Order: sequence, then C-alpha cells, then structure tokens
Amino acid sequence: MKFFDRLERYQREVEIYRILQARGIGKIAGHNMPRLRNFDDALLAIEMSIVERPFVLDFAGAKLPAEVPDFGPEILEEHQERMREMFGDRLDDALHVAGMFERETGFVLLDIHPGNIAFADG
Repeated sequence: MKFFDRLERYQREVEIYRILQARGIGKIAGHNMPRLRNFDDALLAIEMSIVERPFVLDFAGAKLPAEVPDFGPEILEEHQERMREMFGDRLDDALHVAGMFERETGFVLLDIHPGNIAFADG
C-alpha cells in the first residue's frame, strides 16, 4: 500500500500505472515494474504488487516532457553530480532505464535514485 498526501501526485501515479497496464508493460529495460492492484480516490491510496530487483518504482513525481522545468546549467550539473555519487559507475545504466521509461510511457522520471531504480546487484 502507498498513501499520498497530495492529490496530483496520487493521480499521476495512478495514471502511469494505468498506462503500464494498458500496454502490458511488466518490465522496462529489464527492470520489473509493479502492477496496480487497487486504488482508492477518497483515501489517496494505491495497492501495488511487490517486485524484486531489478526494479523501477515511484512514478508520482514523473512529468510529461512539456511539464519538466527548465533547469539552469548549474542546477543540472549539481543534479548530475548527486546522481553520479549515488549510482557510481551504474549512472549510465540508470539513465538508460529512465530513458526507456520515458519512451515506453511518455513520462520523464525526475526522482532518480537507487531506491527508485534498483539493479539486481545492488
């Protein structure tokens, strides 16, 4: 179960789960995708399946490409450095997974960290 404190994050996560379900997507770039089991609009809650590594989780912060803020070069550089610290030599792999997620769903993952994109050897 996952509960949300903001309606827009809940709605986005449900929307992406519905896309995954409609397109029969269970894996992206070899990473397991949880399946939506149930959701409750009144409680802002979703129930999803448990997945094993490698996986991609947490779509609430995903954006359509037109919704992605125009980050300045300094912010992008800091973000890349943080991701490099988190993923080390797996950063290119994590960015590939995020790119494939966008290709398959149309949404950009902005909250990229090892808790949301996990590898089998992690």
